[in-house]
Amino acid sequence: MLRKLSVRGKILATLAVPVLVLFIAAAMFSLAAFDDAKVAGQAQGIVDLGPTIETATQALSDERTVSVNTERGETTAKIVAARKVTDAALADLATAFEAVDTGALDARVSEALETALRDGSLGGAALDVTAVEPLPAGSSLWTTPNVIITPHAAGGRPQGAGRLVAENLAAFRSGDELRNVVSR
Repeated sequence: MLRKLSVRGKILATLAVPVLVLFIAAAMFSLAAFDDAKVAGQAQGIVDLGPTIETATQALSDERTVSVNTERGETTAKIVAARKVTDAALADLATAFEAVDTGALDARVSEALETALRDGSLGGAALDVTAVEPLPAGSSLWTTPNVIITPHAAGGRPQGAGRLVAENLAAFRSGDELRNVVSR
């Protein structure tokens, strides 16, 4: 093909190959940078929950202290005020959790999450999406303490999911058999 090109064409073709290689390499590095940025964003989102969790925990503790120290017959204004602070802190916490992107966590973030759960620095997690789906039977997430794993069922399925969850929660609390249990 180069035989049909003029001298200028041959020079341009010769220069184009290294430029093309550099372009492809830059694209690959850019994709890796995007992946790293996604992981950093996921990790930062989880780290950013710390102060909100501490505020909610303190509000709950303060409310408990007020209710225990308030004698019978005393005004309930202190309890009502403490409850309002707690409700606001819990609402902020719920909003903060909704903002965290945990969908299809990168393996490094999943490992950090599992480590935090196992060493007790994180109290619990509910996972609907995992990096590999369905979650393999041998995954250590199945035995990680304080983890709830739900089937990733988007699109309004299963029908009546709210009722199923409520019934299963009642069955769990009473020690009865759960419906739709997934065997590992």
